Amino acid sequence: MGIKSAETLSAESRFSASNSQLRQYIEDNPKRYYDLSKAWFLLSYNLLQLGDTDGAWEANEQSLDLKKKLHADDLAENYMRFGAIFLYKGDYERALDQLFKAKGLPIEDGSIFARIDGYIAAAFQGINRNEEAEHFYRQSIATMSALYDDDLPAAYYNMGRFCLERGRLQEAIDTLDLARQLLADTRQRRDLLGQVYNALGEACKLDEPARARKYYENALAEYQTAFGPFNRETARTELNLARLEAELGNRDKAVSGVITALRSLCPADQGLGFDQMPEHPELALDRPMLAEVLGFRAALRLEDEKAEAPQWRQALEDSDMAVNLLLQELVFLGDDRSRLNRLRSCPYLAEPGILAAAKLFQSGDGATWVQRAFDLAERSKAVLFRANQPLPGGSSKAGNAQRVRLRELEAALALNPLDLSIRKEVAAVREEYMLSTIEGRSSGAYALFTGKPVGIGELQDSLDGESIVLAYFTGSAHYAIFAVTDKEASLYTFDLEGMPAGPKKGVKWLKLAYGTTAATAPGGYSKLDPASKLSDLEDAVKGYLTAIRKIDPDKFAYYSQHLYSRLVQPAEDQLKDRKKLIVIPDGPLGAMPFESLIPQYKSSKIRYDKLDYLVSKYAVGYQYSATVWVRSGKMPKWNPSVTFAGFAPVFDEETGIAEASRPVFDTAYQSAAVLRDISPDGKRFTPLAASKDEVEGIAGLFAEKGGTAKTWISEAATKKNAEANADGILHLATHSFAVPGRPDMSGLAFYQDGEGAIWYAAEIYGRPVKHRLVVLSSCESGKGDFAPGEGVLALPRAFLASGAENVISSLWKVYDKSTAALMQAFYQELLTGKDAGSALQAAKRRMIGSKETADPRQWGAFVLYGKG
Repeated sequence: MGIKSAETLSAESRFSASNSQLRQYIEDNPKRYYDLSKAWFLLSYNLLQLGDTDGAWEANEQSLDLKKKLHADDLAENYMRFGAIFLYKGDYERALDQLFKAKGLPIEDGSIFARIDGYIAAAFQGINRNEEAEHFYRQSIATMSALYDDDLPAAYYNMGRFCLERGRLQEAIDTLDLARQLLADTRQRRDLLGQVYNALGEACKLDEPARARKYYENALAEYQTAFGPFNRETARTELNLARLEAELGNRDKAVSGVITALRSLCPADQGLGFDQMPEHPELALDRPMLAEVLGFRAALRLEDEKAEAPQWRQALEDSDMAVNLLLQELVFLGDDRSRLNRLRSCPYLAEPGILAAAKLFQSGDGATWVQRAFDLAERSKAVLFRANQPLPGGSSKAGNAQRVRLRELEAALALNPLDLSIRKEVAAVREEYMLSTIEGRSSGAYALFTGKPVGIGELQDSLDGESIVLAYFTGSAHYAIFAVTDKEASLYTFDLEGMPAGPKKGVKWLKLAYGTTAATAPGGYSKLDPASKLSDLEDAVKGYLTAIRKIDPDKFAYYSQHLYSRLVQPAEDQLKDRKKLIVIPDGPLGAMPFESLIPQYKSSKIRYDKLDYLVSKYAVGYQYSATVWVRSGKMPKWNPSVTFAGFAPVFDEETGIAEASRPVFDTAYQSAAVLRDISPDGKRFTPLAASKDEVEGIAGLFAEKGGTAKTWISEAATKKNAEANADGILHLATHSFAVPGRPDMSGLAFYQDGEGAIWYAAEIYGRPVKHRLVVLSSCESGKGDFAPGEGVLALPRAFLASGAENVISSLWKVYDKSTAALMQAFYQELLTGKDAGSALQAAKRRMIGSKETADPRQWGAFVLYGKG
């Protein structure tokens, strides 16, 4: 028995047998250092295939240490293995750190180079850098094809799952079938063949369910040979098959699949039945996968029309454990983009529990269930926002300095993603920051992401008699409204078509719900995300926003009243006698202004200045979660002595964009003659003629009240000067832009002075500020990618996370002159002593009062996040 024999067993997917021979070889040959390094390296591969990431890491370290002692020149494969381990865990940025380190070392074997490219592609795919992912996948395939490499099937498989995730189904099937044919010819890598069958099942399940079932069954047969009964890939395929059976109405088969998946993941809890909770979830082979299985089990319980209170309680417990398991895993990931990817499923795991709690409440089983539902909703919201708050105690100063440096480097890396020197520095700072962050939390590492959110009682204690919170939760098939005042708390649940989800109604949702972590290694991949399908609620929001932008009064009135009836009308009794409305939006609701909703309208000719807008009765403010709102503390009363800092780069015709060649601007070239926007040639910003008068006019208002105001106009309005103003009011009348898929690259434009003209969101995050108010008087400054549970990833979030108390931003492209008028009115009201929310309400009511400025296109875009 030797290394060659162990390699043969490994190629046949007989990993445990291979490991036995390798361990015996290591024990028998303590002085054969180079051969030992190879044995340890193969052992690390086998352990990774078996899901033992800690063992794989230790074995790879042993291999690397031996090679370093021998001054070997093939270290690249060990760093490649470290990258693969991070990839297996879903820690994509740290995977890239290791993989690019490997690529920077001498590599003589083209096969190693191709494998590294394949892993890099998978990591880029994990953080939604899809252009880079496809480039590296194709590069890997080309190299392996030229070399007739044994890993070519793996390259085809990875490309196939990439196409599947992108919705290119036929290309996915064709590419996966190439992998299947190559593997079938050799009968090696049965583990990989199982993954290919599983992916083919995912590709076929919508149109050919019978064929998909056969593929899943083939996958399970291959896994049984390769792994035995306990493995996450077996559980993954059992879960996919159970979902298919549920969608086909085969409940008994779905239940059987859930049981098998649970037993595959929980060897310490053998004999688990459908109605039993794992006693040792911390020992599960894959905790995020266990969370998915528990979430699906909860959905199956609720689908049963005969279910009663005991089944609803079990569904709630399933959801509760699933969410907790998912949140616990976040501490082991090294960057927020990897965490965001993992968090995508959190709201859908919470959804059945919230619905179960609502059923228990509505059936008269006690008000405590409202608290349980609220707790689940809050735990799934703004997790990263809360975790990224400044560190407490003595570590705060050092931790925040590390955070600033890390964000600066991440911004630089985003602009230059293949710069190995920057990536190396990012990796070092990231590890240092992660360790200091964990050490700086007195309640331990898990508290970073699993800290208890505020309860309804704590929220009620923070409210006065004039305020009400409407907190929303949107799932894959349902939404919930929590209406909370200082006196009472109510819960309303509906399906996405607006029908009440009452206690006696079965939940037919499984064709929509779940599936956010479907198929296979190396980085896990998602099937077609059902959460991205257009629901009726999303359709209404899109219609509402389109009607506003196109100034279509009839469609606006229709959609506005429709959304009011679904989102506000259920809580009308609680809204009586209230003056301040705090909205906690979720899902597509984060893209719309509630202020311009109307309770009713007459079908005759619509006049914008005669409509009864929500803002006519309530000062509306927003926040990412109730926990964030409560823990931001009480706001001191506004007074004119607050310092005002106003910036207006103006951008005359000669002012160029020094950074126009950056990749970030590829999707930012948009134009409209009278809008704050980037010019169509992409080389310069369109002039903002009214911005100078806007800023100087506001400064004049402060001067009249004896306040302190300073303005930076044209060439004085630089990024450096803006960064230097870290308190008071910061008012930015400029261009802003959002980059789809890259929220960290959203930015604000300043006058080019050699220091850089763009202030990127990645640079704003973590830079400590004490602004009482930040006003982003620019286009789409509040627009960005939506992350389930986290909300809209846009510029306001960056400022709020860094310490700003309030941020006003825009949801769409805004008119230059009407924006200046709105801002002038806002500050006039603010300087009378009103809080920011009431001042913005009064300014909007002024705009509505004039027939020329009454349409919501001119005043509705600007919303306030914070406490006002």
